[in-house]
Amino acid sequence: MKIAILSHLSPDALDWLQSHHECSVVINPQSDEKSRLLADAEVVVLRSPVKLDTETLARAPRLQVIVRAGMGLDGIDVDAARSRGITILTVPLSAQSVAEHTFALMLGLHRRIPWHRAALTHAIVLPQASARGPWRVADASTQGSFAPEASRPG
Repeated sequence: MKIAILSHLSPDALDWLQSHHECSVVINPQSDEKSRLLADAEVVVLRSPVKLDTETLARAPRLQVIVRAGMGLDGIDVDAARSRGITILTVPLSAQSVAEHTFALMLGLHRRIPWHRAALTHAIVLPQASARGPWRVADASTQGSFAPEASRPG
């Protein structure tokens, strides 16, 4: 079976595919290279950055299966693929990992971590009269952090 691998995969998965099938591997190819790889491929394996639009699918006459590693089918013209009888498979990476990452991002925004990091990294100076003088460098301890029990995100 001829497989076009257009995105990064785990080394173990890539080794297994290459030992059992004829594989062409080009990570995030440009349009012309992608069309060349798909011209005789029966299967394509990809992730989000790689797009399969109607025109690209039209240049893949032998394509039977699209394997999307990750969540969602963004970037794949699902209607065009289905109209040609191409099977679309998704291999979700880890819904739990996605949920954990989303929660961590929400908590980081709630605690204003990006703003505090920027203030500390760029030594943003804010005006404030104090015993130390009229100016001080912004720091995360005084610039709007909230105690979690004192506020409700969402």
